[in-house]
Amino acid sequence: MGVRPTHLDSHQYRLYENGKDLFASRSPGLLTITSCPVFVARDWFADHPYLESSLTSADMVLDHTVTIAPSVPPEKWTEFYKRR
Repeated sequence: MGVRPTHLDSHQYRLYENGKDLFASRSPGLLTITSCPVFVARDWFADHPYLESSLTSADMVLDHTVTIAPSVPPEKWTEFYKRR
């Protein structure tokens, strides 16, 4: 279709939250399109140890992400991010 993604960033972390088998399925298959890197944060390694060993040199690894929970109402968003 001509789409050339720059990276994979799974919605609500489903790519790795669904387990090692799904994340490891990157090769071969959909997740290997154009040698697409995967967005991963280093602080996820403790809860999902297989992530680090599944990475390639093309993958992006951030040290930390700040994610607001769906339970935080919009009027509290500014306060939440100022505390981070």
